[in-house]
Amino acid sequence: MDAKLQFLLAITWQHEKGDGLTRLYDLAKSVKEKVAECSEIFESERDQEIAELQILDALQETRRLPEAERLDYFLGGWAVLPTNTNLARLHQETAAPHLIARTLVTEAKRDFEARADHRAIAARLRRCISELGKQEQFPFHVPALAACIMGLARRPGRVTEEEITIEVAHYEKEAEQIAADKQRIKRNELVAELIPDAERICLQIDQSYAWSDLAINARKMTSLSIIGIYTQLNYYGLVCDARFSPKAVKTPIIPADVFHQEMTIWFLRASALMYSGDDRETRILRRSIVDSEREDVRVYGKQVLDSLVLIVPVNDEAHDIEKQLSLLLLKLDSKWRKCNVDLVESAKFLENLPATLRDLVVSHGMRRKVIRTKKTLLFCLAGLIAENVYRYRHTHKKFLEAKGICTRADVDEYVAELLREHGFQYNAETLRRKRSQWRREFLERVPEVFGLGNA
Repeated sequence: MDAKLQFLLAITWQHEKGDGLTRLYDLAKSVKEKVAECSEIFESERDQEIAELQILDALQETRRLPEAERLDYFLGGWAVLPTNTNLARLHQETAAPHLIARTLVTEAKRDFEARADHRAIAARLRRCISELGKQEQFPFHVPALAACIMGLARRPGRVTEEEITIEVAHYEKEAEQIAADKQRIKRNELVAELIPDAERICLQIDQSYAWSDLAINARKMTSLSIIGIYTQLNYYGLVCDARFSPKAVKTPIIPADVFHQEMTIWFLRASALMYSGDDRETRILRRSIVDSEREDVRVYGKQVLDSLVLIVPVNDEAHDIEKQLSLLLLKLDSKWRKCNVDLVESAKFLENLPATLRDLVVSHGMRRKVIRTKKTLLFCLAGLIAENVYRYRHTHKKFLEAKGICTRADVDEYVAELLREHGFQYNAETLRRKRSQWRREFLERVPEVFGLGNA
């Protein structure tokens, strides 16, 4: 419940600051439509759902990059995208990779012999390959070809034509395998196409939440839906709120067998992890987790795909390795969830972890940030419902006017009655009297809770 209220408070606070979330919803709609138009590539409904999530998160990532780095991000490592290109046939028909390798190996070898910094050599190679590829409109896979040339240049003595031919053939095979992932190529194309729309989105809470989570969940998870969940939890005894009476509930109750089948401890934990936003400390530690979906990750010169890489500093005695490992597991859970889409399915990732690793995730990933006691939980939730009903009163004007709800005081009475229907005794006077306290203790604390502005 703490995690869900974190999410709702963040959403409510962000809506006060401008139309960023509304623009994000519009962007998510455009992404959905464009992915649906590519059904020959994203064939199943699940493929399309996963692509939508990945494109939204990639767009968010590009917004954080300097302008000069964005084009390379769109291209996903390619000098130009190999769209509608038979790369294997192109490699047979032209010697472009061999020619560029032969030229650049000589230059790189001179740099090695001059003891230049290896990272500087690699950066210079990638820049040359990228520029030549764009100039000639040839789809070099820049990181793979640069790694091939680096490997050749490191060899002692003169590099023979035969050695270059063999290694370039290996590079071409690797590039062809990467190009065979049509879905990744199309995702990159769509990201490049949609970046102007993404540029118009201004958010603060996306320091703590992914665009995919905000776009998919911010509309379907409302304060009204959360009071329904809290009612079910109290009704079946997972929570015991002193203000709750099961006999007073007038709203539909999920059948017991369905409730216990769905509300498992693993589902609740997965849900909590999903809705807990990153705070400043967590964001800093997450920088040590590299996603090969977004970065070029290489081991022994070979690109690593669909993996996470954890960077552990060896000279920092104060480094919190436990929390770093827990964040890696949380990231894996997020990847699992977005590959499976279904939150119930994602709970299986946690359930299948060894007990010691589960304990790491629970202790570091499920810290309460908002709620102190059940009493403050109901106070926070009641305030959220009242705030959102009043804010969006024009959207539901006919419904509210039919119930005689026009003023803030009317909304308070409506919320108190709504809570009673869900089995909770709550006084409208409490909402009126403590409205400023609610804003101060909950809504206005959002920047403090998440460390916004200190990314």
